[in-house]
Amino acid sequence: MNLLSIFFNYHPEFMEGLNSFSELNREKLLRKLKSAENRTSFLSTVSEIRFGDFFQKLDFEIKYDEKIEDKTPDWTLNSSAFPIICEVYRLGRSNKDQKRSDFENSLKEQLQKIPSNLVIKITIDDNYDNYDELQIDRIKTKFEAWLEKQPTINSELFLDYDFTFKVIAVSQTMNYLSCINSGNIDYKIGKLKQFENQRPNEITKKMQKYNRIITTQKLPFFICVDLDFASGFTHDEFEEYFLGSSVEFIDFDSKNTFTTDIGTLGLEWTKLGEFYQNLQISGIITCSNNNFKILLNPIHQQIIYEEKYNDCLTKLKQL
Repeated sequence: MNLLSIFFNYHPEFMEGLNSFSELNREKLLRKLKSAENRTSFLSTVSEIRFGDFFQKLDFEIKYDEKIEDKTPDWTLNSSAFPIICEVYRLGRSNKDQKRSDFENSLKEQLQKIPSNLVIKITIDDNYDNYDELQIDRIKTKFEAWLEKQPTINSELFLDYDFTFKVIAVSQTMNYLSCINSGNIDYKIGKLKQFENQRPNEITKKMQKYNRIITTQKLPFFICVDLDFASGFTHDEFEEYFLGSSVEFIDFDSKNTFTTDIGTLGLEWTKLGEFYQNLQISGIITCSNNNFKILLNPIHQQIIYEEKYNDCLTKLKQL
């Protein structure tokens, strides 16, 4: 079965969501799903579908990959009048981390078919990345040969590809081998925060990609972030970074300061979040476990606050 068949077999609600789209949107999305070369690419398109379905339920007119000048934003809302452009980013594992996770799951599936009452911890060196070259059948054969030696608690098997298998317990009730992974969620703060002198991350790339079109076309722009549990991030961390903690924004005055609940502050306060440095971003919409939340740009000179977008803003504020 291909990725599309497997996914929709477990998530039939997504096919219902696709069927609610216009024929043109549906055809574009299905074509992209079918052509996905790996699981990471496939799930990125699934995230785009998730946000498209959400916008449609808010009663927006939506168009997928609608060309504007030389760019094709993921979603254009109300494209026939007062368009809003949206880019979707799935914040999850990197492609390397996803390959590792897929491999570990496949390996565990095979090993846990072995009759045994041992509990095994699997450790893979963090620098290893040649998962495409590995043959699970050969690993299983070597592992079974090791089991024949009747390893006890703390016994270890070392394989050439930087893998370690360690007996950590003996079960009194299990009839088949049990495996656990040693890996933790790869929490990389650089995926969210852009540190000085670092290469742009995926979020800041999306900010930069549309700046010219936003300026010339005068369009509101939203970044939509699908938060995979494996990313280690939550909506609250976006709120803290992009809006700044303990700040109640009111407005700038003529001296480039603004008033908060703790007094009048100068330009240095703008370092709290990217919103105060980029007038092109209307807001960020996060989705975690189908729970959508919006962070609107607090600078009221932003395009989204213009009177012609009042209806759109009302819909978005339903979040």
